[in-house]
Amino acid sequence: MENVARVVTLPTVRPTAPSDDHLPIAADDASLSRLLAFEALLDRLFARFISVDPAEVDDRLDEALAELGEFVGADRSYIIRCDPLEQRSWMTHEWCREGVEPSIDDEQGVHCSEIPRQHERLSAFEVNEIRDVASLPPGWDLDRRYLQAQGITAILEVPFSLDGAFDGVIGFDCVTGAVPWRPGDVTALRALATLLGQVLSRAAAEQALNRSLRELHTIFEEAPVSLLLIDRRGVILQANESTSSMFGVGPDEVIGEEVRRFVHPDDWQAHLRFWARLTAPTTSPDDQETATTTELRLRTHRGDRWHRASTTATRREDGTVTYMTVHLVDIDDSRRTEAALHHSESRFGNLLDNLPDVIIRLDTEMKVVFFNPAARELRDRIAATGGPVTITGWPQPNDDHLEIYQQALYTALEQKIPTAAEHLLGTPPNQVWYETIFVPELNGQERWSRCCSSAATSRHVVPRPRCWPTRRRTTA
Repeated sequence: MENVARVVTLPTVRPTAPSDDHLPIAADDASLSRLLAFEALLDRLFARFISVDPAEVDDRLDEALAELGEFVGADRSYIIRCDPLEQRSWMTHEWCREGVEPSIDDEQGVHCSEIPRQHERLSAFEVNEIRDVASLPPGWDLDRRYLQAQGITAILEVPFSLDGAFDGVIGFDCVTGAVPWRPGDVTALRALATLLGQVLSRAAAEQALNRSLRELHTIFEEAPVSLLLIDRRGVILQANESTSSMFGVGPDEVIGEEVRRFVHPDDWQAHLRFWARLTAPTTSPDDQETATTTELRLRTHRGDRWHRASTTATRREDGTVTYMTVHLVDIDDSRRTEAALHHSESRFGNLLDNLPDVIIRLDTEMKVVFFNPAARELRDRIAATGGPVTITGWPQPNDDHLEIYQQALYTALEQKIPTAAEHLLGTPPNQVWYETIFVPELNGQERWSRCCSSAATSRHVVPRPRCWPTRRRTTA
């Protein structure tokens, strides 16, 4: 992502040279020579700006102003840029004849209300030609006052546009008296103003592009995450410092290498299929796949580690992929943790499945979210004998024991301690004594919340006579 200088290339439309239509019929040799000299000057300026490095635009403009100012006999020549929103203007370039005081410092942020008639002309893309400031007619008082304050006695300004909107002027003024500006000069300067607008427009676009590229380069290089630029063949075009550090090699050892070198061979073919879909040429935007995310092992200085690769394709107008941006995130530790957790949950699940005790897990709304095979068997047996059940089909104590059963549950939730209750399940003659232990599951703040649940463990206890009281007890 090096910042490569670009060349401004302009359409080959040659500016019109001054014609002799405005010359007296008996034009002398001096006038003809001047016409030819002006045509040669315009040719040089046009050739100079056909291909110009954006970094050299300011210097070339200064040179052009000096040559034009000398040729038309002005004391000063300049370029002024205007902001239509602020209604203000700023002089950006100026040439002064020797002995003439510069005016560029006084021409910064000038409001259009100070020169209303001139601004009206120029914003309508009319030439502002004043041969004698002192002879301006009524209604030009503000303009006359402003020009005379600058010592200007005659002025010629030609407007130019950027993207079709008035953007500024190329101007000439004199401070030594009235000037009969030549009509042929005005015609030629109109063409030159068009060329100037093109130069400034392209230069502004190139500067904005270079500025964006510099910002992007800075972001890319200084990003705390690993980033790669890869062409459609899988060759690494650019790698930031984070990526180089991850691979344990210098940036020069990464750039130009095939990304395949850093991918675990067992993961390459699967990853290649994703890239094939991403880089497939297509002219239909609906068929273009612009991004994909895969997980693969990369060969880093810490060994083979799992990474998540998020890839985004950048395409030309014809749909062809020019390069891909890859964002790499190390997920090896999280994958190991996830695998260990899954293994632990599997072992725990196998343990619960093989327990003879009934295990039921409830959410915060008292809905069953898990049950083991023993719980399923109990549910089916109670349902078969017509014992009392909840609306979701799970066994519950009969009316004599239901209250103590519910109290044990609420005690476990409110006091955050395991609580047991002994009760009967089923209907005579198939009633069986059970002990149910409610174990609350708490969040990190030791609070019962919607993200937590409780587990109810029930086990068959020795049958007892009906005269034995039911009991509720808490467990340590």
